[in-house]
Amino acid sequence: NAFNPYVAKSITALGELMNLGAINETYLVGAVEVPPLQTNIQTHKFAHYPSSAKVKGTTEIIDMMQGYDFHYDTNIVPFPIQHKRRRECSVYIELFKPELNGNPYGSFGITALEAAGMGKIVVTQNLSNAVYIKYYGDNPLVLCDTVDAFKKNVAMLDSLGKPDINQLQLSTYNWVNDNHSY
Repeated sequence: NAFNPYVAKSITALGELMNLGAINETYLVGAVEVPPLQTNIQTHKFAHYPSSAKVKGTTEIIDMMQGYDFHYDTNIVPFPIQHKRRRECSVYIELFKPELNGNPYGSFGITALEAAGMGKIVVTQNLSNAVYIKYYGDNPLVLCDTVDAFKKNVAMLDSLGKPDINQLQLSTYNWVNDNHSY
């Protein structure tokens, strides 16, 4: 409300900030560079390289990924190295943190878009998926808002054969290219 007298339109990139009283609000997800789809050398089925282990739920993710072909590293590295690490998986786990500091939390970010732009299946959260659908339509992100949903989705992805993995990767790539590329 404090900004309403001074603006003609309100834009937010987080669905949870919608419907809080801003005038002429709209939802606008960030954009990423989406290169032509390349054949990926996939040495790990699942990977997780968080920008912040606390914010991304890394401890919980590691616990739930026991027994899977899973690689993770919490070291912050330059973007080219981060890009190379993500290239080496089939499924990128961006986020699992339904609550942060006592508040509901968990909306996918630029990392999810970047991974999707590399043709990765993305496991993440979207606290405001209904807002996303209203503005952009459905998406192929593998959304998990509970431990049970996370475990079921990971088991399902782990059971998929190469043709199904490739199809889901292509769908994810096409989605980000169509909706969130520059």
